Amino acid sequence: MMGQQRIYRILRRLVDGVLASSGRDAVWHWLGGHKEDAVTDGALFRIWNETDGSGVSEKETLAALDSVKERLGLHDSTRVWRMERMRTVWRYAAVILLPLLTGMAVWHVMDRRVETVSEMAECYVPQGQQKKIRLSDGTEVTLNSGTLFVYPKNFYGKRREVYLSGEAFFDVTHDEKKPFIVQAGPLDVRVLGTTFNVEAYMDDDLITTTLETGRVKVYRSDNESDGVTMEPDERVVYHKQNGSFEVFRTDAEKTISWTEGEIRFVNQPLSAILKTLERRYDVTFRYDTHIGIGEIYTMKFKSDETIGEVMRVLALAAGDMEYSIEGNIIFLRSVKKGGETH
Repeated sequence: MMGQQRIYRILRRLVDGVLASSGRDAVWHWLGGHKEDAVTDGALFRIWNETDGSGVSEKETLAALDSVKERLGLHDSTRVWRMERMRTVWRYAAVILLPLLTGMAVWHVMDRRVETVSEMAECYVPQGQQKKIRLSDGTEVTLNSGTLFVYPKNFYGKRREVYLSGEAFFDVTHDEKKPFIVQAGPLDVRVLGTTFNVEAYMDDDLITTTLETGRVKVYRSDNESDGVTMEPDERVVYHKQNGSFEVFRTDAEKTISWTEGEIRFVNQPLSAILKTLERRYDVTFRYDTHIGIGEIYTMKFKSDETIGEVMRVLALAAGDMEYSIEGNIIFLRSVKKGGETH
């Protein structure tokens, strides 16, 4: 289950207009299929309470709800029940749904554009799982937890284009005549044939590309001339907030160790570590205000280690942190007093 704070961050970015159209597309597919009613409702109502709903009429909202149901083909699903229940809080529905309709329209336009060329397929990997797929050109893609991957069942034309929201490792079949392009939010990663990793979760502020072999070019989809051409064992970090790139030397083998089930953190802040553990083990963290989420750690865990074993090591490394596990919720508490749990 995705934590309410994480869901809130995704929807908050969408309502604030800082998600790219591709990100809005992924939100639509996620909202149309997930079943986390109580958690998601809490995040939605939090945004509703933070937002001025003036300027949108109830009539407009109800029309939007009907449009959503019709265009998604939802008539008897749990999602429709949630939408019907949202009619009782029309301001809340207006604030959330009307911006989302724009993203859904983009998705349907894309579908119509590609359906004459190739049928599209999508693969979603739930939290706590990984999956490997082979594309029609022989390219192998390993998908990490919480990842949405959209791709044509067959490649035609002059480009091999796929869409990623999450993390994936690509072993791309070489084809000089047809570049392989990964669309990841506002970025495109362009290659001919190589092995590389892209981490581009919607609710993260960074998009990270790590090159193992070959060469790739990373650039904003709206400005191909202003990008970064990578060499092996380089990591390019794109900052969504200011649109800047940073280039680092790295050991690509360590970055892609997750494809073998290993979890490795090298100079990572606790906040990033917790996000990764949430995806890997399908848990949600809640922690008090004294937990040092900015503290940096380096550690490695084997594929067969349980979340309990991981937490024992993490608490030992932190030194001043206690934890308790209740179902799929993990509470972190500092030995200091006065912290409020998030």
